[in-house]
Amino acid sequence: MSMMDYNHEQALAQPEQKPVAYVHLEKWLDGQLWPEDAFSEILFEGMTPLYTAPPKKEAVEKIAAWMISQGFATGHGESIEDLLEELEWQIKEIRQ
Repeated sequence: MSMMDYNHEQALAQPEQKPVAYVHLEKWLDGQLWPEDAFSEILFEGMTPLYTAPPKKEAVEKIAAWMISQGFATGHGESIEDLLEELEWQIKEIRQ
């Protein structure tokens, strides 16, 4: 299944919950946006809602694969939060 065929809203939807944030997922995963530019608490056109339900293992693996493909280390990240912490310090280091 290609990234274009994947329905992120349907996969991430939790009917009883409201989104806690939104993400330009394809642009972020394709390396077009830095994480701080990809995420928002306000919904803009083309953004995917994020919920507090724990992500599927597949999502963690996809993000880790993207990080590696972009030359970032994943550390021992076993959750999205772990991966984002790893990514955050590496981005700060690059920008200095």
